[in-house]
Amino acid sequence: MKKMNASIKAMLFSVAMLPLAALAEDKVVFKSEVFQEVTVTEDGKSATKLVPAEKVLPGEEVVYILSFSNEGDSEARDLVINNPIPEHTWYRQGSAFGAGTQISVSVDGGKRYGNLIDLDVTLANGEQRAATFKDVSHVRWTVNYALQPGKTGTVSYRAVVQ
Repeated sequence: MKKMNASIKAMLFSVAMLPLAALAEDKVVFKSEVFQEVTVTEDGKSATKLVPAEKVLPGEEVVYILSFSNEGDSEARDLVINNPIPEHTWYRQGSAFGAGTQISVSVDGGKRYGNLIDLDVTLANGEQRAATFKDVSHVRWTVNYALQPGKTGTVSYRAVVQ
């Protein structure tokens, strides 16, 4: 396998927030980061930790973490975070996480969202087949709580570099 710097910066989150009014009124600020898991040994004990992803090889997994904070003066409600799966990666099935969120995926470029098991992919010949984790184009988190001023939250998922 050849080394792949995989344009880590290009693989960062691209975030859309719905409704757009919430962004303007509530001043929700996002920070996205890409990590790799590494095993380190200190004092004879092994531990796994996340470190910023710099170079990854095809087949290796990266962890995308999106932090969001309410820097406004009022609570932020109805937050929806849409995140495209970066090019040259595929979504690790079941890896999306966000406490207090409802998670759904899209396999059609973000047009429709749902549970992966309920989604189909239309092939070039017009036939349909059940969607798989490699078809996932976007992950969506619907935040089920009001984000109070000064508070933060995080969502994440894992992807495998192709």
